Amino acid sequence: MVARTPLDIVTEYYDVVWTGQDVERIRWLCTDPLHRHDPASNAALTHDEQIARMHGALAKRLKYKFAVKQGNNEYVTLVWQAVSAAEPTIAIAGIQVMRVQDGRIAEVWNALTPQLWVPQD
Repeated sequence: MVARTPLDIVTEYYDVVWTGQDVERIRWLCTDPLHRHDPASNAALTHDEQIARMHGALAKRLKYKFAVKQGNNEYVTLVWQAVSAAEPTIAIAGIQVMRVQDGRIAEVWNALTPQLWVPQD
């Protein structure tokens, strides 16, 4: 059996949890707690807290695009953007660094752009 790389694990997280909306997969892909580092706060989130956070994010009905850029034996860096389908259109984007430890995502650093209103033609 070939060992999964951090890039494999992070790719599955975005393909299955975000795009496929299978939030229960968090229990297998992330540590408990997961340490989240945002510009304004740091938090240690349990699986249940991660799942509740994901339900809140998915309820906003944004369309996400993820671009996994680079991974090594511990860290994966990616960029993402999201646009709402509702009027007025909202757009956000971010850069994330994820640290994988023992086959699970253990830490996330997120640099989020401010929410932007996209002008309509």
